[in-house]
Amino acid sequence: MRFNQGFTLIELMVAISLLAVLAALAAPAMGDFIVRQRVASQAGDLALAMALARSEAIKSSTSIAVIPETVSPNGWANGWCVAPATVANCDDAAVLRRFSGRSNVTISSAALASPYRILFLRDGTRGVSSGRPRFKVSSPQLPATGQNARCVLLTPQGRTEVSATTRDANCPQ
Repeated sequence: MRFNQGFTLIELMVAISLLAVLAALAAPAMGDFIVRQRVASQAGDLALAMALARSEAIKSSTSIAVIPETVSPNGWANGWCVAPATVANCDDAAVLRRFSGRSNVTISSAALASPYRILFLRDGTRGVSSGRPRFKVSSPQLPATGQNARCVLLTPQGRTEVSATTRDANCPQ
């Protein structure tokens, strides 16, 4: 008696249809996952830029700034750069590092007034002593419930803290 090894056409079609059903169920969850990861990654990049500017200020014993790509309170969503404090915008050749914004991710900072930059002095502390600059990193595609948005807070000592918050909540003081 001879046995054939392998799948029949019917078994193959059943397996493919089961795979299609599972993929259809997983696709919406994957989209939410991607949006949450974009927001978390952008918040991490912003915290990284602050840490880089602080360490560069200490290392070079000069003032270093983190500057938004677009000069406005919400200009951080387009990206930002780390540069010496004498640099006016991110197009300057003296920029140390540029960070790009991600699509469908918003970064807002209501507490940060003009000139919309974060300055680190040569000892690593922030250049402005009043208030705590805070950035809300979110996306309109995030669900309204759940701790999916991020707040990046900057202490007077120049350290960053990243915390989770809901899409519509304000960052804590």
